[in-house]
Amino acid sequence: MSEVNIKPVDVAVGILMKPNGDVLLGQRPAGKPYDGYWEFPGGKVEPGEAILDALKREFVEELGLTIDSAEAWCGVEYVYPHAHVRLHFYISR
Repeated sequence: MSEVNIKPVDVAVGILMKPNGDVLLGQRPAGKPYDGYWEFPGGKVEPGEAILDALKREFVEELGLTIDSAEAWCGVEYVYPHAHVRLHFYISR
């Protein structure tokens, strides 16, 4: 098992939800940890970047989508074998 940083990495996570409750998931690419697993879109928050701004940037970079608004939902801190992360979940309708 590799060493994991003590300080968590902040990650913005977006739950894009349709009015009927459907959500958007993506499959992790080959070569990344947990490849093939399903995940919500998002990514690392850059230094000095607001979490919502990071989420908006990631949606454009990953999906070519612009988010007009999102509400903070919950936060989860987790230590994986390869990373220590603090996940900030937002819901965008």
